[in-house]
Amino acid sequence: MGRQEPTRNDSSSVTILDGRILADQIRDELRLEVSDFQEEFGRPPGLAMIVLGGDRHALEYADEAAKEALNIGMEYMAYLWPEDTGDRELQLLIRELNIRTHYDGISIQAPLPPHISYEEMISVIDPEKDVEGYHPLNVGRLFANLDTMVPPPAAGGMELLLRYNIHPSGLKAVVVGRSRIIGKPMAGLLAMADATVTICHSETADLAFHTRQADLLIASAGVPGLITGEMLKPGAVVLDFGINHDENDKIVGDVDWESALPVVSAISPTPGGTGPMTTIALLANTIKAARRLSSN
Repeated sequence: MGRQEPTRNDSSSVTILDGRILADQIRDELRLEVSDFQEEFGRPPGLAMIVLGGDRHALEYADEAAKEALNIGMEYMAYLWPEDTGDRELQLLIRELNIRTHYDGISIQAPLPPHISYEEMISVIDPEKDVEGYHPLNVGRLFANLDTMVPPPAAGGMELLLRYNIHPSGLKAVVVGRSRIIGKPMAGLLAMADATVTICHSETADLAFHTRQADLLIASAGVPGLITGEMLKPGAVVLDFGINHDENDKIVGDVDWESALPVVSAISPTPGGTGPMTTIALLANTIKAARRLSSN
């Protein structure tokens, strides 16, 4: 696996952690993996994605996953079902996908309608096909330091750091946000990589006190501009997972870019940083699942 050369900001020595450039590189690697798998097993890895209702972000993610999957030669099917789908109907679909051999990965997109429990539906998925990494068994394996499926945003974020030769070992890492999608799995991955990890959240007193100590800051609170330059340690590395819309409907991160740029040594942009890596990590998980299932 190759390493990405740093992208330098024209006006400073800041390293821009460019997820788009890196995704292009990894996409070529995954295309070769899919080709090798098809040659060995007579079929490509397959991903099934389920979206209930018309949530804009879920549909956009499904479209992006479809484009990326087909681009690398993977089989892909989206189940776009109405919001009034019953929980029993959805369970039957999941159980059917569990036994379909040409689908190695199953992804259920949140949010689900209020009458359906996301946690319950996730638990119905075969853990071997849980390419989002949210099944309780996979969550437990992650925090037991065992090989498992890691949620794609966190897996993609770690890959972004490592490919830019940023290694967490020995660093003071502060994670702002404790969601099961990003905050908690990122904290787990960083701890396993020998970083010293602090998790902050909405109830944390004096957030800036903690963020100023971070050699590596993970922003995943979902609050636009929450982290400003004065809240950062000089020379810090910042990984911004925030995807928010400001008052002009412009996509912005959790970190205030303009004030952070003069302070940090490396930072991921929004958009174009962690986002492109998420879909790539989902496809990588699907190939991993296909290999495991086909070797059983």
